[in-house]
Order: sequence, then structure tokens, then C-alpha cells
Amino acid sequence: MAGLNAPGTRHILIVDDDFELVRILQAVLKQIGTEIRVANTGRRALQMVTDEPPAVMLLDMRLPDISGMEVLNHIRSTGGLTTVIVMTAHGSVDIAVEAMRQGAYDFLTKPLDNKRLVIMVRNALERHELIEQLEDFRRHYEGTQFHGMRGSSPPMQRIYQIIRNSAPGSMPVFISGEPGTGKRMCAHGIHAESGRRANPFVILGLEDVPPGEIETRLFGSANEPGLLMEADQGTLFISEICAVPLQVQARLMRFLQTNEVSINGQETDTRIFAATSANPKTEISQQRLDEDFFYRMHVVSIHMPPLRDRGEDILDLAEHFLRSISSEEGKSFKYLSDDAEIAIFAYSWPGNVRELRDAMAYAVKNFNAETLEPIMLPKVVEEAGAASQVRTVRRKETVSDLTAKKLVQPLWKVERENIERAIELSEGSIPDAARLLEISPTTIYRKQRMWKAREA
Repeated sequence: MAGLNAPGTRHILIVDDDFELVRILQAVLKQIGTEIRVANTGRRALQMVTDEPPAVMLLDMRLPDISGMEVLNHIRSTGGLTTVIVMTAHGSVDIAVEAMRQGAYDFLTKPLDNKRLVIMVRNALERHELIEQLEDFRRHYEGTQFHGMRGSSPPMQRIYQIIRNSAPGSMPVFISGEPGTGKRMCAHGIHAESGRRANPFVILGLEDVPPGEIETRLFGSANEPGLLMEADQGTLFISEICAVPLQVQARLMRFLQTNEVSINGQETDTRIFAATSANPKTEISQQRLDEDFFYRMHVVSIHMPPLRDRGEDILDLAEHFLRSISSEEGKSFKYLSDDAEIAIFAYSWPGNVRELRDAMAYAVKNFNAETLEPIMLPKVVEEAGAASQVRTVRRKETVSDLTAKKLVQPLWKVERENIERAIELSEGSIPDAARLLEISPTTIYRKQRMWKAREA
């Protein structure tokens, strides 16, 4: 059974026990061209709304079983998106006004003005469509951005879920991933989702601390508290744990068992996150990572995916960086050309998200246009795109005889047919089609732009 927020068909539900009035309403609203359904009791209406929410409800305030106000309040309390127009007798305007305070869109008094009825219902249908679009955007936006991280690909969706699941409590967290994949942002996301969010999030960036000073920086001394004490009731993030000397890792292990942070034996409640850009197993074998400490930290483990494994996120991020940096610099960039998208997608991005942002910054600072072309990208990215185009041409030449015999259909055509079929099944709704295909709506919009460019 669908919930009250579930999308349904775009229909109107009339809730009234006056058979003659219902017949008139059906006849008048027929010109709108939208399906009309009827419920003659409040409870029947609520059941129909639960099964399949209408876009618009015409609700009589006097029903034989429960009041119209109860129906309205139930819809609002469950977060339904149905737009409600209440109907009431001429002398009961006060009831209608109160219904609008409780969330009704508008009201009609009996006997009904047919012209006003049609205008109001059309406006309500348009309003409902806008609300659904905003709701679709909100769902997609929330799935695309999460505490500074961007991406709607399955690997990133899994990361967001792990962060939500691991945020409560005080268990240590170990984060691995190549340089530039967003380990620090991930750590901050867990802290921001946790009950410690109002308390300090302290970072130990080991690139600025000599190895001989790390222990004092962490644990402090008799005269000065260390970072573990500064992060009391909050979180301490160690950005590259394998740069921490083994004896300090061993002391951190003891801290996880005792919470003692200074030579005075003072206790603190600090949650520890540790990260590494290297392979932990390799670091253990090379004696740069204490094995016992690793497994103690490994209770919650997160591996940030490299950019090359994140599919369409690459292009989404590239366009986001291009626009935001362009805005900061007062430039005109808004779009990626088809060839630029090919180059960006073809390059391996060993520096991951950080390198991608730097590439967009390079283009914005050195050029100015509305559309970014491959020549504006760093040379290694431009060359990756050119090589990819050459490989594509060669593949086309190799299989041209098969294509001529229709033994093989180009992948883009298969993809287009599948996407268009999903859109048709979703009655033209791009967000619904995206859910069927398990991709983001922005991917469909981008594909459509590419098809139009191909046909031009």
C-alpha cells in the first residue's frame, strides 16, 4: 500500500455525499480533462488517499461519518501533498477560513460558481505540479549533496548511508582512500551527523607537524593540553595516521582503552577518526601502521571511492566546479561541450576530486567563454579525450561491416531507447524515470542534450 507521500496519477477526488452535487461537479470539471474519482464518506476518502493520493481534493466540510476538518487534518499530519479545496454552505465561511488556517488551499461556498470552480481547480492542479517538482528536486538534491560531498552514484550513496549509520556513539572510525577522494570531508560529515556536532572537530594535519612533535601535539604536557583534550566531547581527526610514529600509535591504542590523555592521567571523552591514503595492509607489512591499533580503529571502516569509479558523478562535479569557480572569478562559464565531457570522462583522475577541481580552476583562470572546450583543459586531460576519440573512430571502422548488416546496434541508441521507454512508462516524469533506471535525473538531461547535438 502506498503512503500518503507516494506519487499517484494526476486525478481529482470529490468528497461529498450529495449525489446531485457530485454529478454536477463531474460534468463541470470534465472540461479540464483530468480523471475524477468520488468518495461519499470521510473514511472512504482517507482510504483512497492512502491507496493513491489525488492531486486535488474537493472536500465537503459536512460528511455523514467524520467532519471534513478531520479529513484535512489527517492529510496534513501525515505529510500528504494533496492540494485541498474545501466546500461549505454560504453561511459557514468561518469554517472554511479555519480550514485554510489548517492547510486548505482555498474554499468554495455553495451554491457553487462553476466558472470560479474551474479556475480554482486548474490553479490547484498547477500548484500541485509545482509542489511535486520541488519535492522531486529536494529528494534529488539531498541524494546528491551530503555535508559538502557531492555525488549521486551508487558508491557515494553507500558512503552517505555508512556515515548516517556510524555517526551515533563514540566508536573510532578508520577512513581509507586515494589522495583527493574526500576523507577529511567524510570525517566531518560523521561528526556533523553525530550528537557531538556542537562540540569541537579538531584536525591533526601531519604535513605541518615534525614527527618528533606529534606525541606532544596529541597528548599535551604538564603545562599545555594536547589536541585530544582540545577535542573533549567532540572529535579528533588524524589526517594521515601512517605518518604517526609506531610508539605514538601504541599510546593512542591505550587512550582508546583508558581515555587518559596527559601525564596527570586526566580523562577525556574524545572520539578518534584516523585516515590514510595508502593501503593499510601494505602499511602494516612495512611497519608504518601498528596492526593492533589498526584493528582497534577498524571497528567502523569507510573506503572513499576513487573518482574514476563514480560514473556520472565526474561530469556532475566538473560542471558544479566550473560554474562555482566561474562565478567567483566573474567569468561566463556555464556548460561543458560534448567533447569536453568525453575528455573529462576519459581521463583517469589520479588526484581524484581535488585534481578535477584544480582542472576546472585552471580553465576558468586562463579562458573565458560560456562553454568549456577540451583545449581549455590541462594538457593531460585534453590528450586523454583525443585518444579516446581516436579509439572510438577505430572501433567504428572495425565494426562498420557488422553495423551495416544490423548485427550490432550502437550502444548510444540502445541506451536512448531504454531511457525513452522509462520516461514513457513514467508519464514524462524525468525524476520517476531516473528512479526506474537507478541513475540521477541530471544524467537523463545530459543524455538528451547529447542526442540533440548528435541530430543537429
